[in-house]
This record gives sequence, C-alpha cells and structure tokens, in this order.
Amino acid sequence: MDYALITGSSSGLGYCIAKVFAKHGITPILTGRDQASLNRAANFIQRESALNPIRFAGNLTDDSIPMALHRFICDQGITPRYLVHNLGGGIQGDCKNPPLCVLRKSFRLNFEVSIEINSIFYDDLKKTSAKIVHIGSTSSLHHDAPPSYLTSKSAILPYVKNAARSFAKDGLTIFAVLPGMLDHPGSYVDRLRIGDPDRHDRFLEKMTYGQFVPSIEVAHYIVSLCLVESNMINGSIITIDGGVD
Repeated sequence: MDYALITGSSSGLGYCIAKVFAKHGITPILTGRDQASLNRAANFIQRESALNPIRFAGNLTDDSIPMALHRFICDQGITPRYLVHNLGGGIQGDCKNPPLCVLRKSFRLNFEVSIEINSIFYDDLKKTSAKIVHIGSTSSLHHDAPPSYLTSKSAILPYVKNAARSFAKDGLTIFAVLPGMLDHPGSYVDRLRIGDPDRHDRFLEKMTYGQFVPSIEVAHYIVSLCLVESNMINGSIITIDGGVD
C-alpha cells in the first residue's frame, strides 16, 4: 500500500489533497494541530474511500515536532511515497515593514518546516522514489501580498530548482505548485465574501473565469502530477490560477 503525507491537512486545500489521494487508493497521513479536526477529516475520508487515514496531531512549527512526526510514522512501519508540503498561511502583524519576530514566524511556517521535514525524511523517501510537492503562491510572481508571507513563499522557488538537481540523483522528484486565490470553506476568499464583500468583488473582477481557484480542482491537479509516471516534472514550478498571472 502507498502512503501520502500531507502537512496541514485537517481542512482546506490539504484536506482536499488527502481526499483525492484516498480516491486513488493511497492512504493519506493527515497532520494538524487539533486532534478533533483531524478526526473529522479522517472520518469523512474513510466514509468516502473505505481507507482509514493515519493522523498526527502537533504544531509542526514547534522545534521538536517534525522529528516527532518522523518517529510516529516510523513506528507505524510505513514510508510515504508522496510528500505534500501544504502547511502555510499568514501571520498576524504581517504588514508594511514587519518586525523581525513576524518575519521569523512566517519563514518557519511557510518555508523552514518543509525543508526540515525533507531533511529528516530524506533517507526514507529514497526507498520509495518519492515525489515531493511544495505548495507555494502566485504572489511569488506578482508580489502583491503581505511582505513576510510573500518573502517566505518566494523562497520555495529557488529551493525547488536547486534541490531538483541533487534529489534526482537519489531517485526523488521535487516540484512546486503555485495556486492563485483559493476558494474553500474558511479560506481568505471565503472570509472576505462574508466580512468584506466589496474587497471580495474587486478581487473577483481580476479572475479570468469570474471565479476564484476551487481548492478541490487544485487537489486533483496535484495528485495527477504525483501519479503520472514521468521524471520530467522534476524541478517544475507550476501555476494554477486560470491565467490571471
């Protein structure tokens, strides 16, 4: 049986990715801070797919938790064949000229944790010729986002390009997917729809198809890229936004 480790997967895009993997018969390994949310996500997936997702509760931005995640998975006697770095988001106080503490929190959340997990799991991932996916943001291209978020997400691009050269020698494939403004329950778009409809509509006017990017569509695309039998995806930076950027 194949396994897919998806960080930040109790809700939103991460949950959608886990659900699509399960539809393809691949058991998801869910991570999140809240055990109850993880259980709800796992129960939904189990009802739809008959697979029982593995779940790990912990804040991956805490220094000891990425290693604890590795121990937990090793204790299950499994090795992921797919690793999707979905963990990320905005940090309170990320505005013009952010303080250093905000910048560091953003880098930890949006970039550093994923690199640490790659390092910790590297020898295991080689055994399965794993595919590693980093979820970035199209703000890396248009530069219209809070500065700490923008900077930390932008760091993914050169990292993936650089890592692809060396990872390939060990049979690993790494690439990045940059979605546009995602639409799912609880997303930034969803909160704007309720709390600031005028701003929501201004963003919507920029969307090519008159809609934001459905997270479930991004999930299907990511999983399809993981399942295709080609190494040529290695090092790719792929945008999914309907042609906005």
